[in-house]
Amino acid sequence: MPDQERAGERRAADLARPATCWQRARCAEVLRCGATVARPWALMLKRDRRCLSPTVRAIVEQFGQYGRAMAPDWHALVMEQLRFWWDTWFWPRVDGLTDEEYFWEPAASCWSVRPHPDGGFAIDSVYPAPQPPPVTTIAWRLAHIGTVFGVRTANHFGGPAWDIAGRGYPGSASDALAWVADGYARWVQGLRQVSEQRLAEPVGPTEGPWGRLPMAGLVLHINREAFHHGAEMCLLRDLWRANTEPR
Repeated sequence: MPDQERAGERRAADLARPATCWQRARCAEVLRCGATVARPWALMLKRDRRCLSPTVRAIVEQFGQYGRAMAPDWHALVMEQLRFWWDTWFWPRVDGLTDEEYFWEPAASCWSVRPHPDGGFAIDSVYPAPQPPPVTTIAWRLAHIGTVFGVRTANHFGGPAWDIAGRGYPGSASDALAWVADGYARWVQGLRQVSEQRLAEPVGPTEGPWGRLPMAGLVLHINREAFHHGAEMCLLRDLWRANTEPR
């Protein structure tokens, strides 16, 4: 049998095989990464898209007949990455955060958010940071994520100004989560208005020595900051639970 006929039969068998949830999830992950997918997977996704978010379903349309990626929508991919982190990995994990967890210091000489002698709350910080840097609390990490969103929203999307060295940091877990959620919403709303052309342009003088880099670099930097500090917070919650639950 000619090789082309054998290949045709294999493709027909692949397409006839029912798609499992694992396969659909794997395909969605491949699409989120902007990678090329094989033709059977691409056709399978077109056949059953209920497991995909609206953004990823839109990205599926960018794939040609044989699964080769056409021009990717980088704007949608970057925003989907942040949205997926927030909705799936971060926000559900911080639900129910208590003040005890918020201020818990898992090691000596931690950096945290503390009452200021003149009122309000301030964040522990020294620049440049000592080496090795101190262990930081959930309060400190939430404050950092909130600052990342707040400062850049103010710089680029007309959001309220944020004083990094000020005394306006949240003094409770509930206030901190509300502040970070507001900053995230403002940042995402601003990003929706950013064109692909703007992503390729220099970010501008508000970013100081990095102002000549493209706006896309800043967007990816914000994602990176949110992801790794969010993961650290989730680990601290796990350690708190492991150390406080009855054995």
